[in-house]
This record gives sequence, C-alpha cells and structure tokens, in this order.
Amino acid sequence: MSSFDFPVTIAMGSILADAIHKPVSSLIPAFVSLVLLASLQALFAKIMSTSNKAQKVLTNTPILLMKNGTKFEENLTKALVSQADLRGKLREANVLQLSQVKAVVFETTGDISVLHSSESIQIDSIILEDVASI
Repeated sequence: MSSFDFPVTIAMGSILADAIHKPVSSLIPAFVSLVLLASLQALFAKIMSTSNKAQKVLTNTPILLMKNGTKFEENLTKALVSQADLRGKLREANVLQLSQVKAVVFETTGDISVLHSSESIQIDSIILEDVASI
C-alpha cells in the first residue's frame, strides 16, 4: 500500500457514508467525488508503474530494525518503534536468543516481520532487496 492508497480509501468511505446519511440530491456530488478519486488513484498507479523515480519518492520503504542480532537504534527511532514493541514482536516470533535473529523489518503496512533461525543460514539477498538499512 502506498502513502496515497490509505487516504484515498478513507476519503471514499467518508464520501459514501456522507451520501447515505443525506438526501437523494447529494448522490450526484458523491458520485462525482468518487469518480474523481478513482481517476486520481488510477493516474497515481500508472505513474508509479512507469516511473522508478516517482515510485521511490511516493512509496513507503520497509526499514531494517535488526540484522544478525544487532539493533539499529536510528532505524527504530525513524520507524517510531519502541524497545518494548520490538521485544514483544521477538517474543511473538518465539525468538529465544538475539543470536537467532537474522533480520527484523518494519514493513510498509506497519507490521513487523521477524526472520529468525537457530541454524547459521544466511538470508537470500532478494528477501531484503527493497529494505532500507542504515
């Protein structure tokens, strides 16, 4: 989900809710507003699919919070993730030792992914290809 998708979804829901609670005469402005938002969304998607520069500027990037058991404090601050939240996610992923942690990623959706293994397996580079590190 891009940074544009969420507000458009909220706006469409708000327009629909407003149209439901108002007289029939407000259906035309609601319809026009929805068509306009959908058109903007389609234009935005087209620009994103054809321009790498636009995609970099307008799309959220996953952030690397930990790698090989080492926390990146600067990235935790940037992602607004507290130490308590990080510890909670590690527990949720059944991590027993920090040495098991291969990577922790703050995803564009707000989720935190924990990649861990007790074996000395390295993560394939493609897995972290689009993740911003320090």
